[in-house]
Amino acid sequence: MTTTDETNTRPYPDIASRHAVVFRSMRLLRERWATRQRERRVRKEMRELLHMNDAMLRDIGVLRGDISYVSGLPLDRSAFHELHRVSGNPRFTRLDNRDAA
Repeated sequence: MTTTDETNTRPYPDIASRHAVVFRSMRLLRERWATRQRERRVRKEMRELLHMNDAMLRDIGVLRGDISYVSGLPLDRSAFHELHRVSGNPRFTRLDNRDAA
């Protein structure tokens, strides 16, 4: 009496789980790439702030040195959140809440 096990008749019994791993990895890579691109845009905008005069920067509560510091951070750290932390300016909290929505 021979029985055939259906799970052994497939050439790749765990192909669905392999696809799930591949798709999950691709999604994580896409998300990481999008985050890095967003951070690059934020850094570019932060560097544009350096063209403002000191009075304008003081009005928004940011120092030129703070902008230079956050512009040079690695891309895996949020320049916007770090500028908020360094400056302690509550305006950035409101902007950050608006961006999260």
